[in-house]
Amino acid sequence: MIQESGKVKDLIVEYFSNGTHNSNVPQNISEFLRENIDAQFITDLFNKDNLADALKEAVPRLWSLLSDSIDLLFSVLQSSLFSYM
Repeated sequence: MIQESGKVKDLIVEYFSNGTHNSNVPQNISEFLRENIDAQFITDLFNKDNLADALKEAVPRLWSLLSDSIDLLFSVLQSSLFSYM
């Protein structure tokens, strides 16, 4: 996953540095991105160290959300099955 984030970072840097002449992004969206997005911030965001720290913080929260959602789903299914018996 870190390798893919490095590729995304390279694509973003290329997009912001070389322009949009070979891009599939519409011109008005491209102008909006250039005016409102700090390219250096995005580049720093996809830095390997920053990404690893973000993943270390986000993964436990996502796992908790997923497990709580599954627990809720099983509770609903269990209560609906017992109501038919």
